Amino acid sequence: MRDEAADLRIESVKIDRDSEPGLPPVWADGHQLQQVLVNLVTNAKQAMAEQPEAERRLKITSRSLGSDRVRISVEDTGPGIPPEVLPTIFDPFVTTKGSAGTGLGLSISYGIIREHGGHITAESRPGRGAIFTIELPVGTSATGTVSDSVGQPVRLDGKRILIVEHDQAVQKILLEHLEPTGCTALTVARADEARQQLRDGIDLVVADYHLDGVDWLDLLNQAAARGSAVAGRFIFITAGPVGPEADAALRRAGACLLYKPFTGDQFLEAVRATTA
Repeated sequence: MRDEAADLRIESVKIDRDSEPGLPPVWADGHQLQQVLVNLVTNAKQAMAEQPEAERRLKITSRSLGSDRVRISVEDTGPGIPPEVLPTIFDPFVTTKGSAGTGLGLSISYGIIREHGGHITAESRPGRGAIFTIELPVGTSATGTVSDSVGQPVRLDGKRILIVEHDQAVQKILLEHLEPTGCTALTVARADEARQQLRDGIDLVVADYHLDGVDWLDLLNQAAARGSAVAGRFIFITAGPVGPEADAALRRAGACLLYKPFTGDQFLEAVRATTA
């Protein structure tokens, strides 16, 4: 993977690159990882612009962590992240940029790294800059094994898939990806409709995690208590973090979390893995 972020040239900012030679390859979607790094570098540039009299320095470091992980850190000399903001910095709509920020960049970055089987953390002290650290698995998929099926046509003949999504545009995109697989795809927009359809022999559920009116973990537990096979066949789509406790609980229940943005191939690979 080429360090796209370090190739950026930021006016009046000194960029240091410190890459350990011979780093092993990581499992990653290059475009998505580039999106994360560019977002971190852009945030650092904007933060350092607030200190016109101070030296602006950006350091990008990459290191191996044993034989199975790689660490990438982006460190700046900006004003730092306020202590009251730091614990929620990866939550949607949290921003230190006031009206100039949407608060979605770091949330999306968090989701991308998590879906790659990695972690992203932030450290900061006011007036001492910020360090964002990414850890990614080496040469494996997020589940720990390279998938031999990536790029192969997905066949789901005879499968019944329920899409639970209120946004018709998203419904249409998901249906377009599923149509060539030979499955039967049904769409609903509300939680009560989803509960009704789950009684009718559904093999897989693809759902908006943030849909109003449904506690997905409770619904999964109910399905498991009934002995329903679909209990372990849920793919939840989310634009941001669901929180560490919910994340762990959903994964223990066998659910897959798919973070936006994702490609059609990534969606179909998640479908393949969940229905296997």
